[in-house]
Amino acid sequence: CELAMTAYTPDLSDFAGRLGQNPIRKIMVQVMNTPGCISLGGGRPVFETFSPSVQALGPTLSNYGIANSGGEPGLRAWVKKLVQKLHDPKGGWEGRDVWLTSGNTDGMSKAVMLLSNPGDVVITDKYTYPGILTACRAHDRPTVGVEMDDKGMIPERLEEVLKGSLPGKPRIIYVVTHGQNPTGCTMDPERVRKIYEIARSHNLAILEDDPYCFMDLEGDNPNAQSADDMPGMVSLHSFLSIDEDRRVVRLDSVSKFIAPGFRVGWVTAHTAVVEKWSVASEVVTWGLSGFQHAELMKLFEELGEDGLHKHLQYLQFEYRQRRDRLVQAFNEKLSGVGEWNVPRYGMFLWFRGKDLDDAEPIAEKLVAENLVAMIPGAGFAAEPSVNPYFRVSFTSIADTEIATQAADRLLAGLSIAGSR
Repeated sequence: CELAMTAYTPDLSDFAGRLGQNPIRKIMVQVMNTPGCISLGGGRPVFETFSPSVQALGPTLSNYGIANSGGEPGLRAWVKKLVQKLHDPKGGWEGRDVWLTSGNTDGMSKAVMLLSNPGDVVITDKYTYPGILTACRAHDRPTVGVEMDDKGMIPERLEEVLKGSLPGKPRIIYVVTHGQNPTGCTMDPERVRKIYEIARSHNLAILEDDPYCFMDLEGDNPNAQSADDMPGMVSLHSFLSIDEDRRVVRLDSVSKFIAPGFRVGWVTAHTAVVEKWSVASEVVTWGLSGFQHAELMKLFEELGEDGLHKHLQYLQFEYRQRRDRLVQAFNEKLSGVGEWNVPRYGMFLWFRGKDLDDAEPIAEKLVAENLVAMIPGAGFAAEPSVNPYFRVSFTSIADTEIATQAADRLLAGLSIAGSR
């Protein structure tokens, strides 16, 4: 069914209300828009003193500049076109915009600061990405976890949490839509819609962090035999795609489909949020890296749309093979000591030790004595808990020999732990 549009105004934080544009930038914006003005106001280093290789970037990307707080304009335009192609936001672009970030961890920290106050509650999955937990704790925002199933956050449990006793005012629901870190689960369109409707009924912002959305390891072909069988770049179901209210703050990043070293991502949100985001960027980081943006834009131009599609197909098939190698080795070796899922998206299996009450005490022993590493589930818990889970990454499984060695070492370590 279609969602009826609801008037929504972002409930911005006190921090956002106190933000004001740097007075230097305020004047320099006027200078840029006043032809013939001689500027004696800026503190920009002299462009001609830069090395020739730096000068090749031009005076805008290599120096302080108004554009740098939001990124290279050409890259922002490219990103907006990509968002439109993949998500086609229901509410269109009126009242919505994109802004470049230094990656999703930067984005979630700024989102928490702009959309909540100290003491306000951020709702997350029961097990969630530690980056959001550390950002919330650093800024004095308690997190409350919601029970999950194989499709992520359970709507009925979310309603119970929101109607129950909370340590503060709920302001944000944080979700990872595809290939959730750490559990690997993916929300289907029905689950996305139900969570969105609950957020709407409680007038909450949705912080959609979706770095694994390009890592579809199956598409419509679970028996894919080559990269050509993989989905590549296709439209996605997401909270943004149904967001008529503009209550979704969506974070994307190139970290998983290009390279994390670029430290480039983007936020798509209500213009009121983006306007404050731009000022927060000036306050927190002053500007983004023109060098990174120039190189990334060059890469996207070289690839083109067809090239990016083929690159994603290659990436998806490579990760699929690594997942399948590890799953096969686990099936052969570990069926008696653990249980795990087979994720469609992302990088991770969620492993449960059958005879374990608490995974955390044996994690370091597995490294020291068995030379194999998994991350215990306690580090992903929204609220302190003892649990038998591990997050298992399959990204290092380059061949079947490594998969078999990893499974053998886990079998030895987990068997000893289970017998104690």
